[in-house]
Amino acid sequence: MELFDFKDGHGRVPAHRHVNGGGWVADTAKVEDTAFVGEDARVYGTAWVCGQSVISDQARVCGQSWVYGEAEIKDQAKADGESRVFDRAKVFGVAKIQDRARVHGEAQVCDEAIISGDALVCDEAIIYGRTFIAEGASVHGHAIISGEAKVFGRAKVFGHSQVFGNVMVFDDAMVFDDAMVFDDAEVGGKSQIRDGSMVYGNAKVRGSLVVRGNISTSSKIIPRALLSIKEKWVGRDSRLREFCKR
Repeated sequence: MELFDFKDGHGRVPAHRHVNGGGWVADTAKVEDTAFVGEDARVYGTAWVCGQSVISDQARVCGQSWVYGEAEIKDQAKADGESRVFDRAKVFGVAKIQDRARVHGEAQVCDEAIISGDALVCDEAIIYGRTFIAEGASVHGHAIISGEAKVFGRAKVFGHSQVFGNVMVFDDAMVFDDAMVFDDAEVGGKSQIRDGSMVYGNAKVRGSLVVRGNISTSSKIIPRALLSIKEKWVGRDSRLREFCKR
């Protein structure tokens, strides 16, 4: 019986080299022969890696997480807790998928992004930078989240929307269509930012405000910087997607 220390505080435990790739797999974990685990990658705890999924470089899959379908986890990325990464999703850089988070479809999560709680990232969404998606938040469609943005509560970001900078989107807020929220802006409550609207600078949107290009008067909004500069961002979507592809 072979023993290996996965550096998780449990010391040396029974383990084996995976037949497809040669990476170490704890005997308590399950990895199908069709899945690839690279020589420097590790799978431990009671994790499952199934299907045509690829765990490569120094990636880690542990806890009770599942990686399946054609999902890929590489670089120093990690799936932990009860997380699920599946379909053709990609997680790379030093990104972390933890707790009960779900990443699937063709979503990409990279750099130092953290997806936690019951958060959902799916479809063709791209998450990168030092972003934090948590609690019951969801990001889907073709949405892009970057910078140090935080999306949490039950917030939803979808469509072709973009959230970047030091932004917070929280509570039951929604950002969708081609809307953009950036700089130090905050969107909370049950607000909806939609139809190509932009919220940025130090703007703070609260309550049940619906923004469709123009900000309506509301006691829950402080519109300190709302300008019409949409032309500046034409083509940004395609450039951001290229940035995150490897």
